[in-house]
Amino acid sequence: MEVEALIAHAQELIDAGEYESGLSALDEALKIDPSSGLAWYCKGCTYSQMAQFAHAVPCYKRATELAPRNPVGWYNLGNAFQQVEQLDAAIECFDEASKLDTEFADALINKGRLLDDTGRSESAIECYDKALRIDGNDVIAWSNRGNSLCKLGRYKAALASYGRALKIDDKDVAALFGISECLRELERPQKALLYVDRGLRYMPDYAPGWCDKAIVLTILNRYDEALACIERATQIDSTSVEAWNNNGEVLCHLTRYTEAIPCFDEALSIERTYLPAIFGKARALLNMGDHGSCAAICNQFFEIADPYDDLYEETRLMLDMCEGQADER
Repeated sequence: MEVEALIAHAQELIDAGEYESGLSALDEALKIDPSSGLAWYCKGCTYSQMAQFAHAVPCYKRATELAPRNPVGWYNLGNAFQQVEQLDAAIECFDEASKLDTEFADALINKGRLLDDTGRSESAIECYDKALRIDGNDVIAWSNRGNSLCKLGRYKAALASYGRALKIDDKDVAALFGISECLRELERPQKALLYVDRGLRYMPDYAPGWCDKAIVLTILNRYDEALACIERATQIDSTSVEAWNNNGEVLCHLTRYTEAIPCFDEALSIERTYLPAIFGKARALLNMGDHGSCAAICNQFFEIADPYDDLYEETRLMLDMCEGQADER
């Protein structure tokens, strides 16, 4: 078979879910023509569909070497780099895709998401603004823009972005949950609850949504309902660090500190450096009067935390209290 025919046959196999057979056909094509950019590209796409991104990366890289003017190749390479957590390489690929196609809004959106995830929210907003100049009705760009503004504490501006997303798609769950978070931060918990419930109506198996609802119910002192939401979250995802941490927080509100500590420990078994759980455990130990253990946990917090972290000063105060108790003895 000719190379083109082998690639077409491979695509038929891949479309039918026969990935290994499709890869074999692509390998046959590459034996005939190792410089077939299309074959390398299809091979990368197949590995991506199989969620084998470490294998996808070299295929996409070879495809971009053979067809360096193809923006989609760079875009897919960026997505594969993102999946293997080579984030700076991914951003460079999205930049290259945007240079080759100045109307490539998705490349700008994905770059913005990575910038936001790595603490560069202002730069992320610039990417979303560029994407929205290309397509002002892009729901994802509006929602993501809202997320970045929310991270920066610009809640009213974030609400405006989420509102634009909902005008385009009133079932956009990212915007609904985002609005709930903003309203919560603006101390409007009753209205926040309405939006989180709307989001859960469209996505009932979304564990972070149930965690969000638990936080709002905790603010409203509706602790039993909050615990029920957390239980639902852990049923959906037993490895949700946020759910276990929230469970500990609610139990602390109920002064059930001995029950709270195992919840914080479970969160930390999932993510050892999850600062809210370290802080929560320290506070529970302080309230139990275990000043020595509390001080040890506070010092663990300081080994990991940035001095600008929101919980840093509160943890410093806890440590001072523990040390003061030790001095009195």
